[in-house]
Amino acid sequence: MLWKILLPVLIAVSIIAGVVYWQNNKTAKQTPQASQSPATQPQTQTYSNAKYGYSVNYPGTWEIQTFPDTQTGANFFLKDSGGNFESTIATIAVQAKPGNAYDIPFAQYVKTAASQEIQGYGKLDSIKEVKTASGLIGYETRWIVQSPPMLDDNGNLAKLTTSTSLPITYFEIPGDNKNTLQVTLADNQYEDAYNNMLQTVAFTK
Repeated sequence: MLWKILLPVLIAVSIIAGVVYWQNNKTAKQTPQASQSPATQPQTQTYSNAKYGYSVNYPGTWEIQTFPDTQTGANFFLKDSGGNFESTIATIAVQAKPGNAYDIPFAQYVKTAASQEIQGYGKLDSIKEVKTASGLIGYETRWIVQSPPMLDDNGNLAKLTTSTSLPITYFEIPGDNKNTLQVTLADNQYEDAYNNMLQTVAFTK
């Protein structure tokens, strides 16, 4: 007769256990999982140029190599990359304008700047206005670049090819019509970082 007493109890316990399991499982499915926090972004560092009075922020994973002789700016590299020319990511530097550009409006000057200042650079391919966080207006430009003359395997002049340059962004230096501040991208893998840098360019004096 004992089994007649225990059977209802066992059935009731089984039902209760099943309900508890179902409720817990349902709650687990409905409970939103805590979203993973994004990886901490590396802090930025600041390069300041005392001679010309400007500054720019750059990623904490980069390092700089300044131009000690001219004190015009710096190259940027990944840390531990060796700091050679081939590993340059970007450059910021003050550059002299050609004499015929001293007195023309800055927005007009930038439309021919690289074609006058860099060998192999031809006509302007594109230009867009850039506004920094400090309100400074710059002009991001790209240029048609012609390959240098080369001889083919037969000693004949090879066909010249053209390409589009990586961006060069020009900023007017307050009170200085003989120079311009230029920020140049050298590695297209870092264009997002370059655009972020442009937003931080500021004149400090």
